[in-house]
Amino acid sequence: MSSTLHSPIRLGLIGCGGIAFWAHLRSLRSLSRFQLTAAADPDPAARQRASTLTRARLVSNPDDILQDPDIDALLVAAPSQLHAQLALQATQFRKPFYLEKPLASTADAGLQALEAIRSSGVLSRMGFNRRYHPVHSFARQLLRAGTIGPVRSVHTAFCESLSGETLPAWKRTRATAGGVLLDLGSHHFDLLRWFLDADIESVQAHTTSTRSEQDSADVHLVLTNGISAQSRFSFLTGPVDHLEFHGELGSLRVDRHHPHPIVQLRRQRGYGLRDASPAFAPSLLQHRATHLVRPGHDPSYRVALDGFANALLGLPDCGADASDGWASLAAVLAAERSSELGQRVPVHKP
Repeated sequence: MSSTLHSPIRLGLIGCGGIAFWAHLRSLRSLSRFQLTAAADPDPAARQRASTLTRARLVSNPDDILQDPDIDALLVAAPSQLHAQLALQATQFRKPFYLEKPLASTADAGLQALEAIRSSGVLSRMGFNRRYHPVHSFARQLLRAGTIGPVRSVHTAFCESLSGETLPAWKRTRATAGGVLLDLGSHHFDLLRWFLDADIESVQAHTTSTRSEQDSADVHLVLTNGISAQSRFSFLTGPVDHLEFHGELGSLRVDRHHPHPIVQLRRQRGYGLRDASPAFAPSLLQHRATHLVRPGHDPSYRVALDGFANALLGLPDCGADASDGWASLAAVLAAERSSELGQRVPVHKP
């Protein structure tokens, strides 16, 4: 899709909840290529809170933003069960959009949204912001450079201790797009595809519901290139968010809570492993310096939106689109089906 947009891009925000308040609204204040024109949320408290971070027009009805000819593009951060519907409306009004994951919460809704996006040609980007994290970006470069040799297996874990009163109501039931697979697993399923340049072919999973519906999951995935991955997701432990790649020459660990990838290679003499220190990219050096002062700082939300601006202006961008959104959702649905049947399930491809 060729872009006719120019900077600043007039942006409309749909949804002023937690992710918008803590990440997107703060990021937009330092992104000069965007001009936040309006934001919508039916909750007066959410609009009031958003007003502390923006001077944009605040409305209750997202239709006011969808139908506004003065808005060039959309940032959709509404509740997950509304994502597919809003993606469909965005295509109807010919507005390119950045949509927080997941693409949808059901197969039918996801396929309908994907077909509408493909047939309309409207530019889409999914909120898989981890692709833009400097630690992840640099680790992908190391993998592609063959630093640990051919990858044979992967172990991942993404856990957040959100049980009890700290777990938002919508995350407690699958009907409202909750559960660890949609909320946490969807990120790692996308990252596995992105890191390894392969699709997820089949899934075997076991989910448990200890304090809320589907609050833990153990997943075994096989990718189309034959690589096997084991993943653990949970709302009962954490915080943990890492992927560890095992290659013929050693291992590479990518940890969102660590300032740089950890590489271990087999010793050239004798038995065992040695720590390897690759030359860091400039963006990673900056992240490491910031990490010393603000250990919880996550620049990926801002960089992902900056990537969306690149895409809108016809510049190179590595972000995930609706097809990637469907691939992640399909892996989630296969894992859920596998847990129900107690057997391995193939991942559906549209």
